Amino acid sequence: MNKYVIILEASEDKNKDETGFRKDTAPIIKAVQDIGINCKAIHFTLSEKDKIFDFMRKNCVAYISRVNPGKLTTGEQTYFDFLDNLIDEGIVGIEPPSTLLALGSKSSLCKLVGTGLVPDDMRIYKDKKELIEDFDIESLNSDRVFKQNRGSSGKGIFRLGLVDNSTSKIRVTDAQNNRTQNIHINDFIDNYVNFDSGVVVNMPFLFGIKEGEYRVLLVGNTPCYVIHKKPTKGDFNFSTTLHSGSEYKYEDVSKHPILIDLVTNNIETILTKLNDSRPAPLIWSIDFIRDMENDKFLISEINCNCLGFTSLLDSDIPKLMADMIYNRIYHEHN
Repeated sequence: MNKYVIILEASEDKNKDETGFRKDTAPIIKAVQDIGINCKAIHFTLSEKDKIFDFMRKNCVAYISRVNPGKLTTGEQTYFDFLDNLIDEGIVGIEPPSTLLALGSKSSLCKLVGTGLVPDDMRIYKDKKELIEDFDIESLNSDRVFKQNRGSSGKGIFRLGLVDNSTSKIRVTDAQNNRTQNIHINDFIDNYVNFDSGVVVNMPFLFGIKEGEYRVLLVGNTPCYVIHKKPTKGDFNFSTTLHSGSEYKYEDVSKHPILIDLVTNNIETILTKLNDSRPAPLIWSIDFIRDMENDKFLISEINCNCLGFTSLLDSDIPKLMADMIYNRIYHEHN
C-alpha cells in the first residue's frame, strides 16, 4: 500500500524521545510497516493545519489520533473538526471524534447506570445553578467524588467529605496531588467546580480505592494487561495518577480472571450504550474500583484519549494495534 497511516500527535506533548515524538510511537510505526503499510507521525499544529490536511487528503489512507484534545492550546473543537473533515474525504478514522468524546468523557459513565457496572447514585450538573439546587452538605455524610467532564492527570477531580454541618465546612482532596483542606461548601462551589469542559459528575466515593484502582488496558475488544494503580498512604489520599506518586504494577490478564470476565462479558453493553455500537477505540482502558460493601468491581472511569504504553514497548500491543488498523482499513474499503 503506497498511502500512509498517519499518527497524529500534539506538539505540546512532553512525553517524547529523541525523535521528537512520543516514546510509544516508534513501535507502532514499525508494527504497521511490518504488515506492509507505510506509516509516519505528524505533529498537529494550528499554524500548519491546512498544510497537514492537504498532505493527508492526498497521501493518507487512515489516521491514528494520539492527541489528548484537552491539552491542545488550540482547543479540542478545532482538532475534532479537522478529524471529521478527514473522514469526509474518505480517510479511515481509527478513532473518530464521536468515539473520542463518547469514551473520553467522565459523564459517559452515567449511561451505564442500571447495568450494575457503575454506582447507581450518579448525578450530572450542566451548570452551577443545577449544582446548587441539588447538592447539599447532608449528602456528604458519606464521601462523594466530583469530576469535571474532561481532563487528565486528576485535574478537576475532588473527593469531598463532611467536616462540620453547623459551619458548612467540608473536606476537599484534590486528585492531582492528594492535597486536603477544609473549606466552606460555597468556596468549593465557587472556586473549584469548573464547567469549562462541559458537565460535572457527582458520584459516590468507593472506599475500595485504598487497595487500588485496576486499569484494564485494551486494544479494540481485546484486554491486554491489568495495571494495578495504588495510591500513596494517607488518611484521605485517593488519587491513582503517577503525578501523585501512585505505585503502578503491570500484570498479565491471567492474574485477574474475574475482572477480565467482567470486561469481556460486558464490552458489547459498554460500546452499545456509550458509543452507539461503533467499533472500540484502537487502545483504551476501563478502570475499576472494588465496591467493598457488595464485594464486586465497579467502573470508575473510561479513557481513550492518547493512552500511553511506554512501560510495555516490548509487548504484543503494537502488533495487535497494527492488525486492528489493517482490519479497519480493509473493512471500510471493501
